[in-house]
Amino acid sequence: NMLGSACLVSIVAVAARASASSAPPPPPPNIATAHWLDEYPMAKCLDGSPSLYYHRAATSAVNSTKWVIHIQGGGWCSSTASCTSRSTSRLGSSKREYNNNETMDLNTIEGCDDNRWCGALMVNDPAINPLAHDWNIAFLYYCDGASWTGNQQDPIDGLYYRGWHNMQAVVTDLIANEHLGDATVALIGGDSAGGLATFFHIDFMREQIQSKNPTARVLGQPDSGFWPDGEGFATTFRDFFTMQNSTAGLNSKCVAAEGANVTKCLFPQYFAQMIETPLFPLQSIYDPLQKDSDRDAHGQWIINTMNATIFSNPQNGGWLHSCERHCGAELLTIDGVHYPEAVQDFFLTPGGAPPSQKLWLQIKPYPCTACCNDGGGSAPAANETNSIWRL
Repeated sequence: NMLGSACLVSIVAVAARASASSAPPPPPPNIATAHWLDEYPMAKCLDGSPSLYYHRAATSAVNSTKWVIHIQGGGWCSSTASCTSRSTSRLGSSKREYNNNETMDLNTIEGCDDNRWCGALMVNDPAINPLAHDWNIAFLYYCDGASWTGNQQDPIDGLYYRGWHNMQAVVTDLIANEHLGDATVALIGGDSAGGLATFFHIDFMREQIQSKNPTARVLGQPDSGFWPDGEGFATTFRDFFTMQNSTAGLNSKCVAAEGANVTKCLFPQYFAQMIETPLFPLQSIYDPLQKDSDRDAHGQWIINTMNATIFSNPQNGGWLHSCERHCGAELLTIDGVHYPEAVQDFFLTPGGAPPSQKLWLQIKPYPCTACCNDGGGSAPAANETNSIWRL
């Protein structure tokens, strides 16, 4: 079960460091309501329990049509044995015995660490999240083991590979029952496996929202989702693709273009340029779970490849940093700016004016402890203002 809880590794390490310093007071309870999708018979977790999402309605009338949607991460399973093991955990089942309750505090959901690891934009504390603290929130519960791509019609060895059906059901239900179709703004992202799922599904999600409101503005925000076609992951991804019959859950333009080489559509390096929705990815150039043995070469590869496939498109922006961290970098600062502020500066300019900045790129020699400047490391580098690449 490769990377069964990929982000949790980072969470434990950074939380341990952060606890040594004075921690800020916890945000107020951030209560969301569970929606088990029993009425969608094809939407199932690995163990056959129904797909699940959590929803918290906007807490202010002025932002009642604005949304943050987070696609949970948590690695993958790529064999019957690993998926069977996963099916008896929160990453493969929505059963209540795995601490899935009728209501949940989004600040304390396992793996989120006060939400900073689940996108930061779900945090309901205006001091931390002035942009979206009072917006609608949807937390998409990950329980299929293949970044929401599985499309097996019948169970295999007692396992349900239905991630693509789960994605369709969640979006359909949010539109039908929670007014997502009225959205004027939707910020959609995910971390790790959820970041990869954001690359896979952002065009589908935007199309569904805009089918109800053509003027809705939608932004894709994959966090740590630019997984390379390289060491270890090439085999893992292609194995789950075959096992789960994942073609239908991949970017449709890539599938049409690649034909017999469809497994290339598992890796954003081959299809990110085909994505039509505006993107604002968050990515470490020294991600400890993605870099290969030559970390500097990998960092340069990230910069060059994302520039060629994402940043060369004028509708896109991004946030690339030098903190050695997988997920959870939304509260770092680059040039004194937090990620939520950068999103606002890039995508939500007053009156729709062109953004003053599209890309925040921090290039520092490895290791850059000072780049981990959100409490999980030391203070920001004094010369950080020289590390911004403006497009």
